[in-house]
Amino acid sequence: MMTMNRALLALTACLLPTLAVAQPAPEHQKVLALLSAIDTPATKAQLLRASAQAESVLLSVVADEDAAPWHRDRALSALGMFPSPQVQVALLGLLRDERAGELRRSRALLAYGAAFSDAAIPRTAGFLADASPVLRATAVQTLGRIATPKARAALRRAIKTQVFVNPRRREIIGRADFA
Repeated sequence: MMTMNRALLALTACLLPTLAVAQPAPEHQKVLALLSAIDTPATKAQLLRASAQAESVLLSVVADEDAAPWHRDRALSALGMFPSPQVQVALLGLLRDERAGELRRSRALLAYGAAFSDAAIPRTAGFLADASPVLRATAVQTLGRIATPKARAALRRAIKTQVFVNPRRREIIGRADFA
């Protein structure tokens, strides 16, 4: 009997760390719940109330290939509210990773612009000449959202250098109010 109790105790000691790792922390679950909302995106304040480590949780969700796609996408978008060096590294890594796909890279570009504003303009402007129409359009959208004089100047330069080959597209962008 005593040997069996010791064996169960040893087995429990071995399994407890595994079980603890398998269950996400309650704060992690709260952030995931906010990312699951379909009606409105979570605000930075809501995320920080859910977890003081919200940024780390978002970064882990973005990196977790087993996470639900909507959680990964929403976490990626939410990173735009956290302008830190860690977020910058993660977003730039996604932007360089062509295997990530156009849509994930597009979300990363929007988040990068939201998080780093004027500092994001040079890299964002580089996507104005990208082979992907999705990324080119996202670069225009990102610069439009940044909406600083530097962002407007980058868009004007792109129009003048005929990055936008399609005449109809050039006409539409040329009529936009960047002043």
